[in-house]
Amino acid sequence: MTDDKKWNAFVPGENVSIEGLGHGPLSGLTMSVKDLFDIAGHPTGAGNPVWRSSHAVPTQYAALVKTLLDAGARFVGKTITEELAYSLVGENFHYGTPVNPHNPDCIPGGSSCGAAVAAAAGLCDFSVGTDTAGSVRLPASFCGLWGFRPSHGVLSSQGVVPLAPSFDTPGWMSKSFDHLLKVGSVVLPPDNKVEEAKRLKLALPEDLWRHVHPGFHSVLMPLIDRIASLFNGVTNACLSQGRLLEWQDAFRFVQGHEAWATHGAWIRSHRPQFGPGIKERFEWASRIPDEEAGLARASMMKNADVVHA
Repeated sequence: MTDDKKWNAFVPGENVSIEGLGHGPLSGLTMSVKDLFDIAGHPTGAGNPVWRSSHAVPTQYAALVKTLLDAGARFVGKTITEELAYSLVGENFHYGTPVNPHNPDCIPGGSSCGAAVAAAAGLCDFSVGTDTAGSVRLPASFCGLWGFRPSHGVLSSQGVVPLAPSFDTPGWMSKSFDHLLKVGSVVLPPDNKVEEAKRLKLALPEDLWRHVHPGFHSVLMPLIDRIASLFNGVTNACLSQGRLLEWQDAFRFVQGHEAWATHGAWIRSHRPQFGPGIKERFEWASRIPDEEAGLARASMMKNADVVHA
């Protein structure tokens, strides 16, 4: 693994390199992997020392990691994650905050903080992370990278520590758009949606665009125009009908309820020390009533129907 002392991107003590298991499209490329993914023969820590010590060392690779190794990518290390991926800041109470190479005075974003820093610092060609509420996209943005979250359920989460399974998905990031595309060509199913898109209009949600700083419009609109060229024109839409905060709250309650359902028993039995923010978030999640979570989920389904319409 490349020297990481300057950037603090990798999990301490995980000085391991694994050659690609095959020769394929990713031969010659290096990858780092967020410390939520199982690597055969190496502990999965999920950003917390108690998790690392209380779980068996995996004997198999996470499904996505195995696919990437089979395609020729070389693994160069496990990257620091915020504890159990329950934050978007990019800090880790136990291992320290990875240093943002794009701007060392700023946070790297999370929860795939080490993954973003490793790619931005040139310690690997691409990094694998997870995204529940922005945990690939946000650190990629903060660290000046291309980041991609596929649609939920497209990629296998087998062998990945979950947070909120209804939203969790693997993703990846890179400084190179070509590398981003190359990884996609390996892990994503064949693209059969282009012809379908040509029959549809692209909806631009005006209620969301109102919150975009005017200075970003000139940067984003050329990209929107390129995307729109794949569709049968553009239509403006107001999706939330002024209820964006309600949408956000519904997501938070469902995410928190699932996070506690996923990890609450372990937290109660092992009483791990969590860093600021994550500790309070799990405490809040533990108090969400099933009935309230059910109402939030119903609200989310209604909102999804609005978007699909």
